[in-house]
Amino acid sequence: MNSNYPNLTLIRESICKVSPFQKKHVESYLNSQNDMFKEDAENFFKIFLGYIESQGYTVDYAAKAYDKLCKDILLEEVKFKKTGKYSMQDSSQAVSMVYSNEEFMRLYMFGLAISQFFWKNHYKIYKFFIEYLAHKTVVKNYLEIGPGHGLYMLEAIRSFKQAFCKGIDISEVSLNISSSIVKYFFPDRANISFERVDILGYDKKGVYDFIVMGEVLEHVQDPIGLLEKVNQFLDHDGEVFITTCANCPAIDHIYLYNDAEHIRTHIRKSGFKIISELLLPVIDPQEKLYDEKTSINYAAILQK
Repeated sequence: MNSNYPNLTLIRESICKVSPFQKKHVESYLNSQNDMFKEDAENFFKIFLGYIESQGYTVDYAAKAYDKLCKDILLEEVKFKKTGKYSMQDSSQAVSMVYSNEEFMRLYMFGLAISQFFWKNHYKIYKFFIEYLAHKTVVKNYLEIGPGHGLYMLEAIRSFKQAFCKGIDISEVSLNISSSIVKYFFPDRANISFERVDILGYDKKGVYDFIVMGEVLEHVQDPIGLLEKVNQFLDHDGEVFITTCANCPAIDHIYLYNDAEHIRTHIRKSGFKIISELLLPVIDPQEKLYDEKTSINYAAILQK
């Protein structure tokens, strides 16, 4: 890493210091990336590290958050291989144990933000989204369901300067974190709002021409019901960007998708058609044992 990427270098060095176990993988991964990746990561971490400092946290705190995320995922993967099930089966349990815990959620969101560039599939999905945004010309009303670390919402706000942008989440803690991130990046934008609401009780039929729902379907017990609700929010010519995963255990994942076709079936049953999709195995399936399910990250553009 050279001096052209000081913030990327700073977060890399902090992660390696906090967790020597991560060092070999992190350095090998970053050294294999091209200049476009490094520029994207540098631009993000320059502002992200400024944001966490404004909130009274350090780069080492963010590095510890990322290390915790990796360890939590590893633990859930071990459990999943033994049981074939996710640890949590009930969304109310996730709300009480995870989404209402301010410190846990802050660590979770900071860790996930870093993973957008330190996990290759997360970065590929991010680039898929960016390329999609480049082809969209006009968006009037933008909705993001579960904005989380705010990266996708930030890119949409940057691309659609005249759009009314709204973020909604069932978790007050999560919403406070994502809204503070967005407001830090765009302190003077008046056409951005946030609301704590259960998506299944939200009533805005046909209002939005662009909806983003990243990593939400696997967090609910009834993904089809959620997708049907999202379909109601979308205007006739609108589009939806979604991401989800199959066989990807995490502490707050509830619904287990078996494979990509399982996800597609839910999409079609809820009244959507798939315009474009990105399917990313977490590792090469040839490297996995024959009796293991393949973990998959999935992203798609949908229309009615």
